Amino acid sequence: MSDRLHVNIEELGQLGSSLAHHAYDLGSYVSDFRRSTDLEPVREVLERLDSVSYEQLAEAVELAGSVVGKLQDRLDEASSGVKEVVRNTSSVQDDFADDIRDLL
Repeated sequence: MSDRLHVNIEELGQLGSSLAHHAYDLGSYVSDFRRSTDLEPVREVLERLDSVSYEQLAEAVELAGSVVGKLQDRLDEASSGVKEVVRNTSSVQDDFADDIRDLL
């Protein structure tokens, strides 16, 4: 097995952009969900049910939003990390190419 590692900067850059795009989309979906979810009309129905209270449902919705928000944060972090690797790798490759040109 070879000890060499090949980094395709273009594909890595696309991955970073994709993660950033998904994080943005996820944030938009959460915002849309929170705006469109109005639990007030459901309150009367839920109060008639013994199994689930309005407060329990509201807590579950808030928890779900929090979890998705954390996922969005992690996607943003991953995207930033991948983009930094792309910048560093590109810089190293450019420096290496310059060194080779200097030798020739």
